[in-house]
Amino acid sequence: MWKITANDAEVLGVHAALLPTGHIIYFTGNEYSIDEQTETQFEHTRLYHCDTDQVLPVSSPSRTDDVFCCGHAMLPDGDLLIAGGTEHLTAAGHEEPGPHSTVFHVPGIRKAFIFDFQTLRWAPASDMAIGPPRPEDPQYPPPNPNQTGGRWYPTLVTLPSGKVMAFGGHPGSADKRHNNNVVELYRWSQDPVLNQAADIFGNRPAVPRVHGEEIDAAYYPRLHVLPSGDVFCSTLLMDDNGKADWRIYQPPQGSSQGQWISTNTSHQIINELDQNYGNVNNNYRTSAVLLPLLPEKGYQASVLLCGSNLGLLITPQQTNFGQWKINVARTRERGLEGERRECNAIILPTGQVFVCGGVNPTLPAASASGPTSTAAIPRAFLYPPTATEVPDRFGVLKAELYSPESNSWQTLEPAAVVRNYHSVALLMPDGRVWTAGSSIDGEHSGKWRPEIEVYSPWYYGRPDRPEITEVSRGALSSDTLLIKTPQDDIQRVAILRTGSVTHCFNSDQRYIGLNFRRDSDGVLLAQIPSTNIAIPGYYLLFLIDSNGVPSKGEFIYVSHSQFNEPKQGILFSLLQGIFGILPSGQVKREPPGDPPFRDMLLGLAVYELATNVEDAQERVALQKASLNLVSNIARKTLDRI
Repeated sequence: MWKITANDAEVLGVHAALLPTGHIIYFTGNEYSIDEQTETQFEHTRLYHCDTDQVLPVSSPSRTDDVFCCGHAMLPDGDLLIAGGTEHLTAAGHEEPGPHSTVFHVPGIRKAFIFDFQTLRWAPASDMAIGPPRPEDPQYPPPNPNQTGGRWYPTLVTLPSGKVMAFGGHPGSADKRHNNNVVELYRWSQDPVLNQAADIFGNRPAVPRVHGEEIDAAYYPRLHVLPSGDVFCSTLLMDDNGKADWRIYQPPQGSSQGQWISTNTSHQIINELDQNYGNVNNNYRTSAVLLPLLPEKGYQASVLLCGSNLGLLITPQQTNFGQWKINVARTRERGLEGERRECNAIILPTGQVFVCGGVNPTLPAASASGPTSTAAIPRAFLYPPTATEVPDRFGVLKAELYSPESNSWQTLEPAAVVRNYHSVALLMPDGRVWTAGSSIDGEHSGKWRPEIEVYSPWYYGRPDRPEITEVSRGALSSDTLLIKTPQDDIQRVAILRTGSVTHCFNSDQRYIGLNFRRDSDGVLLAQIPSTNIAIPGYYLLFLIDSNGVPSKGEFIYVSHSQFNEPKQGILFSLLQGIFGILPSGQVKREPPGDPPFRDMLLGLAVYELATNVEDAQERVALQKASLNLVSNIARKTLDRI
């Protein structure tokens, strides 16, 4: 069921991310308006409260740096890193030196910012690297080094190391390259001083050109972190010899440099991609999803491409766990008839993929928001991206649901609002899907859809949803997560990494099933897999029962030994103030209040301190004891009331 939960989003949500507070932050620089971009007064950021449906004001990354069409990823501590944006929008008749003379092949910027989810404030991060300048031309001013490097339309993705990889996009107007053909790595640190001094993107091996003409840049390449820790790019890339291929990036390890590896994609697959998705370097118009990583399948990776007439399922042929064999297998999966360009794909707690929004430019269509048209848009006008955009009257309102386990598609209820270019969608903590944004008719008029619409899947509102009564605040990779639930028919424990989305793609989206067992006290003990699978950061924890009904999500933190604990929240600060907890764990003063109150606080303190215990058995025992103490005291207190 669809419901409009806010009639005025107040700003165009080109970019959006789910924060560990349960808010969704959405933002842009300019709102796809050349006139607005020249004003350089960007205050286009809002928060959406997932519990109350309120739209709340919040500061923007910068009033003068245009982050329209930047890239972003969730950092290991739950903050949001954004990098790149728009130097200036180009328009018909505009010409400039170098490779950026084509209309709407927009030069990028080097700026980067971090949004702190606890203080709700932005802070500058170190700039991206300077690039090679274009040759001087007497017709134009000398190239400015600060207008080289940077990116417009890049993809950022967090790696198991905690570093963030940036790839693709156009560099600044003074750069001699048309697209930024290097990989850059941002070195994340919990120390803000180190963050400022970090060489954002210090390892920069050259990468192949994107498949297609050299002028066509790598627009938001689809990057997926595999269980091996390598990064698969489901956007075809072309090497210096003109060979198009799916490629895998192996991040640097120790003193070794990162490198790209060919998968030797067959010509048949490349031709089929071109036929079904148009010029494949334009696949920022369609979506790609890393399907659930499940222990019963050896955490094998599969990637679903959707948005064309055919969904394409890319699966690795594996001889053993964690290895990607060179020949990539591909199977067809058909969903709703026709294309749905500009769609979004969201993994639900059930492990199914919810596909919504988009426009169908190849078939006669009409939507609830526009007049009926009997003429399809000729395919010749669909590509390249400088072509005429698709009007909203071709909107695809019906959603779809893909079930990986049964390999089947299902058509769902239609939305009320067309979602075209610059629309976004995210999973909410309670399992609903949040949608917003959309430039009207896909045009750069500065006009956009103001409504926020939320989809409630079949399980939402059911009284029999599993309940998570208590859970560990977090766990290290390869460690145990403690979960209490009154249900005894739990069939799956899953965690979904908090996501950030733009231009039909969510690089942070990651669904992981956990091996688990129930101990003699009824506590679920769930095993966090290795850090290559469970990339550090905040996740939503879900329990799924024998009927496939999921619980509401609970935020947890996943780390590994090289990281410190996550940012301490209000609870820890309260305990620290009451008990005077020392770094050693010693309590140096008695808490105030009557004995039940003191005992409850002591139980919470023990739980907090137990997260720092290295021995796994001792840590689990302490956490269980503290949870039992708090539960018993709370129960007795309620009985007295």
